[in-house]
Amino acid sequence: MAFKVNKVVIALCAVLFLISLLIILRVYNVEGLNWDFVDLYLNAKTFLNPSFYQQHLPVNLTEIAFFNGNYYPITPRYLITTSHVYFSIVREPLVSVILALLIALFSTYSVQVYLALLMLFLLLSSFFVSKELNINPLILASLLFAPYVIRWTVLYTSQEVLSLCLALIAVGLISKKSSWTGAVIALVGLTKYPGLILLPLLFLLLDHQDMKKSGMKVAKAFGLFAIVTLPWLLFNYIYFGNPLISYQASFGEAVSNGTSAGSLSLLGAIASVPSLMLYPLIILLVGIALLIKFGRIKLDMPGIRSAILGLSYRYKIVLCYTILSIIGFIALYSNVGTPERFAYLLYGGFAMLAALAIESAGIYLKDWIDMVPYAICSISILLLLLLYISVIPSNYSTWFGNTTTNNVDVKEAAAYINKTYGQCPVVSNAWPLLNYYGVVAYESDDYCTVQQHNYPAVLFKFVGPALYCGNGLNPGGFPPGDTYLIIKNNTSPAC
Repeated sequence: MAFKVNKVVIALCAVLFLISLLIILRVYNVEGLNWDFVDLYLNAKTFLNPSFYQQHLPVNLTEIAFFNGNYYPITPRYLITTSHVYFSIVREPLVSVILALLIALFSTYSVQVYLALLMLFLLLSSFFVSKELNINPLILASLLFAPYVIRWTVLYTSQEVLSLCLALIAVGLISKKSSWTGAVIALVGLTKYPGLILLPLLFLLLDHQDMKKSGMKVAKAFGLFAIVTLPWLLFNYIYFGNPLISYQASFGEAVSNGTSAGSLSLLGAIASVPSLMLYPLIILLVGIALLIKFGRIKLDMPGIRSAILGLSYRYKIVLCYTILSIIGFIALYSNVGTPERFAYLLYGGFAMLAALAIESAGIYLKDWIDMVPYAICSISILLLLLLYISVIPSNYSTWFGNTTTNNVDVKEAAAYINKTYGQCPVVSNAWPLLNYYGVVAYESDDYCTVQQHNYPAVLFKFVGPALYCGNGLNPGGFPPGDTYLIIKNNTSPAC
């Protein structure tokens, strides 16, 4: 059951990879980029835009907002200019940097290349951590190439799956007692800020038998973390005058979006785990049941305590990783619109624990244990095929609703605006999607900033009621049959 790669394993992993990629490309072809993914894509385009670097630095982000009859200074979450600079301050940088490189190299097909590379990276990272934890790579790869990962971590923003891949590599490096873990965890955080919850894992590099040497290793790991993070802090400071502005904006947005609190948040997070983690949880429970059956774990307090104290270093790493992931998931659960996608680190933890449990039970299963990885892989292939069937044209059901770049109404509105108003800026409750099609569209936020009253408002019904200033600009609502409206204010400039 230990790490072993042969031609059959490689062939089966290739099947997992190809089916997953076909599903992802199919959904992308139909729906385009999702709203949140558009932010990252536009950030990437901005990194390649000379106008972005020609502005007076640091950029003054303070705007004057009108709210409840009074004017207030606010810090917007987005920098948008008429020179097609679009920068989402709340977004982490790594995905946008990678996309910028791919856009420069592949232009039209940059997203497709990026998605293929992501799936390949997921496969390679699963092999790496399997080798370092000495578990069967086919089991872990089968659990990672599963509907939850494909559905919730790739096309929503792609940050989640990239962060998961880097987190797996960090676990593998910790098992090697490598200080480079600090650099990789920095990349985890630069991909998704919640990934910083894994930073305490660096203390696992300590060795009580040689505290001086291992203490230096921990210090080096934290130093590497700081070095890798520093360029982003410097960018924030040079460009915006505040090294932590992106962190503050991101976590501030999460807190402001909170939908529940306290025990309700905890109960909601706990209740959602079985449905999100069902596949690896079943495999994990099977492994634990086998260990109980063969006497490796005894169902009494001394037996359980003995089993925990007797865990090997690799188990302790994965357990610590999983506990930190649980804390992060519960903390974020009530503060995001789609909490399912924030379970990605936790999913990885359960997948690794399941693979470890099956590997530990394997020594008792004797002759037919070699068939277990192939059985799990067969289940994964079947689940992926069912997911593939669900996205073929005759069965397709939208993954992201109307909040995608292939939305017909958005395309139609963008074409009309570009033809009728030229380069005139607009205000919209779907501002990222319009910017994707070359329209300079400002966010119509909760406070209705003064500048937004100086431009036409392009309002889309699908964004939802009472969320944005646009609803205040359209108090009469949408006439029957209309999906978007263009409201031209009398104070608009020449456009």
